[in-house]
Amino acid sequence: MIGFYDGFFGPGTGSFIILIFLIMGFDFLQAAGNAKLLNFISNISALILFLFLGEVVFSYGLIMGVSMMAGAFSGTKFTLNRGTTFVRLLFIVMTVVLIIKNSYDYFWAS
Repeated sequence: MIGFYDGFFGPGTGSFIILIFLIMGFDFLQAAGNAKLLNFISNISALILFLFLGEVVFSYGLIMGVSMMAGAFSGTKFTLNRGTTFVRLLFIVMTVVLIIKNSYDYFWAS
């Protein structure tokens, strides 16, 4: 189900994967690390397909790739400095905020 969601919609897949790993009993840091690996494999698979189809816009892709690496580096440093308890709380709060925002957009915004 997560694979279908990732292929059809995409955004938020990492959060779903983290949630599944947490339900399976992993601690937050292990769950986040494993989710990143699975998400990376999914993205590489999509890149290979789009390369094969000739549908890659390299200028956008390079900017996004550099930005994502900068975010991953700073997020890793933040997590190591603040600890997993704070990051878990931040993850839960941001997930709830996004669910509320998406629900509002879907049900009440025109």
